[in-house]
Amino acid sequence: MNNKLKLLLTTLGLSTIGTVIHAQEISLKGRISNTDAQQQTLTLSQVNGYKESIELAADGTFKATFPTLQPGLYRLEKVGELYLAPDYQLQVTVDKNGKKTFKGKGAAENQKLYTSRQSLGRFIPSSADGPLFKAYAMNVPDFLSQIDKYGAFVAKQTAGSSDDFFASTLKKEAAFATGLAIRSYRIYYGADSVKLANFYRFMDSSDRTAPNAPALLDSAYKSAHTKTFTSEERKLVDSLNYVMLQLDDVQSFNQSSAYRSLLDSWISDRVYKSGLLGSKGFENMQLAQIHIANTQLNDPTIGGHYRYQFSSAYLKLIKEDAEADKLYHDFMNNPANSTYHPKMEAIYNKRMAVRKGKPSPDFNFENIEGGQSKLSDLRGKYVYIDVWATWCGPCKMEIPHLIKLEKELHGKNITFVSLSLDDQKDKQKWKDYVAEKQLGGVQVISDKAFDTDFVQLYNINAIPRFILLDPEGNVVSPNANRPSDPKLREELLGLLQ
Repeated sequence: MNNKLKLLLTTLGLSTIGTVIHAQEISLKGRISNTDAQQQTLTLSQVNGYKESIELAADGTFKATFPTLQPGLYRLEKVGELYLAPDYQLQVTVDKNGKKTFKGKGAAENQKLYTSRQSLGRFIPSSADGPLFKAYAMNVPDFLSQIDKYGAFVAKQTAGSSDDFFASTLKKEAAFATGLAIRSYRIYYGADSVKLANFYRFMDSSDRTAPNAPALLDSAYKSAHTKTFTSEERKLVDSLNYVMLQLDDVQSFNQSSAYRSLLDSWISDRVYKSGLLGSKGFENMQLAQIHIANTQLNDPTIGGHYRYQFSSAYLKLIKEDAEADKLYHDFMNNPANSTYHPKMEAIYNKRMAVRKGKPSPDFNFENIEGGQSKLSDLRGKYVYIDVWATWCGPCKMEIPHLIKLEKELHGKNITFVSLSLDDQKDKQKWKDYVAEKQLGGVQVISDKAFDTDFVQLYNINAIPRFILLDPEGNVVSPNANRPSDPKLREELLGLLQ
């Protein structure tokens, strides 16, 4: 089987890298059925951050030219993935069922890309068939055989192509797709989809602080799998994991979401397999991820991206100011991070603005009764803010503890506020949940989910998040303890004496 996968990688020609050149003018036009009459633009984007707006007419037609676009993979809103290259005169039509057809120069390449993507499910089926996902029910030889067949199919698609860069890109994409499939196969082999869904629901609703929680979760997870690998099968599948991933492939990093997904998975696996958590002195995922980026991602473009991604995420979460200061200064003192210095500085400045003792930003959000509630109107009492959403499982796990705490502190000088980050289109879902659970306190919903000013000023990029303010509206803690943490009760009782 190892030889088979080596043959696949050889067949896909991963060593072949086309020459990247600056594109001459590219023309892109088309028509999309079933567009939103209110939508006036489409976004053309690439994973490296490139974005361009294209005017969308009321009849679903669009047209644009790009004089300096680099050849490669792009994603056009409402259309999907496209390959664009110099001198293309590409026309794209999307029918009411979502099927795409192509005309003009570049049509052949985009048809091959589209066919390759659509055909993956024929070889590595991911749709549910009864209780089992087909791919996860396959035995190891059959699964790897299907991967070989998919690789051969894609290689045939690129045979005779006059565009070496396109052929290389399509072959790499097939390898990345199979790499992601192998990783999922390793994780979900033998999984019963119904029982696995029940397991995730159990995770969302259970109290993970309960003494028997680990045993219950372990039992629920094991019961969701109908079979497991033998030791030899496990070794074989493990040996194939990530063999198609090159850590310095900047070309793929700049254009391929599949490459980035595979690299994200590799980093997470490295954190756990290397024992960085706990035993190596790293108490959380972000610190371990930063270590991986610093020590194993040597390419400046790729390493710089991940150092910023992990460091900025952790800077938003750190509770201790001294630790935050050290992280920030370590990042800023590394010249290799200079590209990201302005972004990191902006995050740090926001953090400084809501440190303990600073006046809290205000909000004015719709409340559960349909009126408006201003945070500043609650001054005179301590305010404990729970930032949550109905789609957030960990958020909902904290709610029973919050209700208990509210009841215990009823009549004392504190107001509990629950700020939902549900989208406005899900407002009724939020109202129904509040009514069903009989949630108390001040219930409000953000006008722009995560994008509203109050949330952005607190650097909130993950929920649940809790904020504690004093009666003057100043920050006691911008990242307070959770209701399930006994330390919160002790802190509040001490403040309210």
